[in-house]
Amino acid sequence: RFLFFLSTRAGGLGLNLQAADQVVIFDSDWNPQADIQAMNRAHRIGQTKNVTVYRLLQEGTVEEKVVERAFKKLALDALVMQQGKLMAKDELSRSDMLQMVRFGADRVMRADPTNQNFDIEKVIAAGRQKTRELTNSFQGGAGGGLSNFSFDGTEITSKLEELRAKEKLEKLKATKPPTPFFLDLGRRERRPNKAVSSILAEMRRETERKRELKENRGKKPYQIPKLPKTLQPNNFPDWQFYNNAAIEKLASKKRSWWTKQQKKIKELWDKKLKDPKVKSISDLKFIITSIEVDKNEGLTNVQQKEWEQLCAGGFSTWTKRDLFAFRTGCEKFGRWNLVSIAKEVGKSVEDVSTYSAVFWEKGPKKLSHWTNTKKAIEKGEAVIKKRQAEWKLVSDTLAGLQSPLENMRIEYIGDKEKYPWSVHSDRFILCEGHRSFTEGCASEKIWADVLHSALNSSKFKYDIWMRTQTPDTLEVRFHQLCRILQRAQTKRREAAKKEAAEAQKREARLQLEKLHESLKSDDLKADAAVETEKRGAREMLEKVKTEIKREKI
Repeated sequence: RFLFFLSTRAGGLGLNLQAADQVVIFDSDWNPQADIQAMNRAHRIGQTKNVTVYRLLQEGTVEEKVVERAFKKLALDALVMQQGKLMAKDELSRSDMLQMVRFGADRVMRADPTNQNFDIEKVIAAGRQKTRELTNSFQGGAGGGLSNFSFDGTEITSKLEELRAKEKLEKLKATKPPTPFFLDLGRRERRPNKAVSSILAEMRRETERKRELKENRGKKPYQIPKLPKTLQPNNFPDWQFYNNAAIEKLASKKRSWWTKQQKKIKELWDKKLKDPKVKSISDLKFIITSIEVDKNEGLTNVQQKEWEQLCAGGFSTWTKRDLFAFRTGCEKFGRWNLVSIAKEVGKSVEDVSTYSAVFWEKGPKKLSHWTNTKKAIEKGEAVIKKRQAEWKLVSDTLAGLQSPLENMRIEYIGDKEKYPWSVHSDRFILCEGHRSFTEGCASEKIWADVLHSALNSSKFKYDIWMRTQTPDTLEVRFHQLCRILQRAQTKRREAAKKEAAEAQKREARLQLEKLHESLKSDDLKADAAVETEKRGAREMLEKVKTEIKREKI
């Protein structure tokens, strides 16, 4: 058993002792409300047992006077306080206090403390008898009027108050069973839930109404029902890509035909209400517009085919959640990765492929939030392309290295880019991340796999910094390393471009020098030919002059 000690003055603490089934009060309070509150703690909602209350009193001591005075207060509370006539003053005089303290002192002094032979059952029975006698005495006193109750010796002599108190006490006795105490606090019951009671009453009325309709079927005039939900104006959501204008045009024809049908049924039913041959609406035979239109419920055969095509032309199974999942999938995987998008949405690849084609074709005209949706998807695709470019950069860097964990060169600029990481940890992040990516690991699980490999690696057994990282910090470091590699690759490309330009310049210079040399050699050859021609011409001239001289001679 469990014992819980608590003061009767411990109020306002929120203590509920509904698991207790026995209450023992061994020190009664001057204020009876404190004792009643202590008893009520065991009577909270959730109590399933009968609660027994024991009040321990020492016979022939001041405790009897305390309980006696508490009973007086309870009597006055029950008879007078409710009318607001309770006196505000409740103080003990000096003589009353001295008399109560001296009460039973002689019996206590004469008592034999060595006598231990007593029966607990007899003590409890005697206590009950004493409580009963005390209660009967107060009930008799209350029956004779309120003048017997006083706090400071004054008496209440109003006959009207006596009469009211007497009537109230008689009603209390007639309606309540006898209890060991003067006041009965009443049974503690839950109040009925008005909401539940109203729902149950409504259900009973509905059941009664259905029963009456079933019994009186065919005896009452026909009542036109409400418009069916299938014919009510229904504006389909824009993400389902229905042709709302064409559907509403045909639906209005079906609604007008249904209204005419119901009016016709009511007219014929009310006329043949007393005809015993007509037992149900199916026995009524009539034509509203034509056989063809009545068969299709207000549409011709051509219009019915168009109606079926329009109803089948949308995506009725796609909810708003599916739209958001499709958009999220396009952001995460790109609009071209339909397999991953289908897993994100939870539909088949064929359904997602069909919806994607219509989405990108009719989305700019149909969707009201198309601009924001397109921007979000393009932003996600830009992130995907950037991620692919980073992995391609790492692949190109590792392609020409036999042992990248030992030979990879990372060009840091200052210690800020390196500290507190090390070259070995940076190489490990790049190599292990590339390994997980090439093995087909999901992008959100790559860095968890890298961290697991780092924790199991002997290289980082005593590296506290590396062992205390998280997948997110490893991913951030990977992006930093990619920027370093991109910068180094850009430098190498610029250097290669400069070198190629210098080589082209040198080649052009060599070709120009060769051209000058060839031109010089051509000029020399031309000069030699001219000189030869000149010499030939001079020789010819000399010959001519010689011949002329010979002829003269």
